[in-house]
Amino acid sequence: MLSDREKKGCYDLLNALPNIELLSLCDTVTSRMIKVDGRKEALKAIVTYTECPHQLLKRQKIRKDHLFQYLARSNIIVSPKTEKFVLIQTVLKSWGSAQQNVQQDDVEDELADDLDLTDNDDEAASQKPTHTQTHKETAQHLAESFVPWFYRMLNACNTHYVGEKAGECFGAVHFFRDSKLELQLCSDGHVTEKENHSGSDVISTRLATLISQQNLCLNANITAEGIRGISDPHGLVVVMACGTVHRHQECLGVYKQQFGLARDPHSDNNWKIKFTKLVLQSGAHSQQPSLENSDFPQLEY
Repeated sequence: MLSDREKKGCYDLLNALPNIELLSLCDTVTSRMIKVDGRKEALKAIVTYTECPHQLLKRQKIRKDHLFQYLARSNIIVSPKTEKFVLIQTVLKSWGSAQQNVQQDDVEDELADDLDLTDNDDEAASQKPTHTQTHKETAQHLAESFVPWFYRMLNACNTHYVGEKAGECFGAVHFFRDSKLELQLCSDGHVTEKENHSGSDVISTRLATLISQQNLCLNANITAEGIRGISDPHGLVVVMACGTVHRHQECLGVYKQQFGLARDPHSDNNWKIKFTKLVLQSGAHSQQPSLENSDFPQLEY
């Protein structure tokens, strides 16, 4: 159990995390057994289900810059070159935690746990993932956190939307300034209308207007068949999503969307959208949309 001082410290530290990373961390800490609605519930779940503060701080999602900035806000000055395990020790000391001795090897060993590699086979679960597996799992985990978060925000642009709301408003802040949007409207597998836009303000306004003026709701298929994340060595993560398009009680068709995500070093290293391509397909469909549906225009990635 965390002490009151440790709980307050955890809240103060975690409050600086972007929504995507906070929700992803909540999934990891709770093994996705707890459904949360927004930042407030995610923060509470993380603190509630954290048994020891050093276990939380060692996770990969709690990066070195998070710890450094927290200490700076607490008026505790350390060198920017300080290793992560030393920063953890400093934070634990400021909280008066019982365990303050954290070694560098302990931090590195948290990598597999942070990827939420849950496997019923004890031998398989105990094996550390390869470098390739690590990138694959991290990208997929990010995709599974990003997709529900993004569409909660976007759908909230529809004033008639009655589903789960996001904790923040959809806007240009979620895109790079030079981001790109390709929008396709399709019927019977053929493109009937195509638009290209650039710039964070233009793109966010176009997507918000599409949802609000047409009273649309994009309901993502959040199963393994509906979300995919792929990373490259340069740090770009491509996210693919698909689902159904609704207006009030009517299902109008299906959609697929591709996102290119990258960290923005000028915005606390938060993930932002570099490019996105949205394809809306009208008409009746007899099966749940998936990324492998052959009757839907394919997106390259």
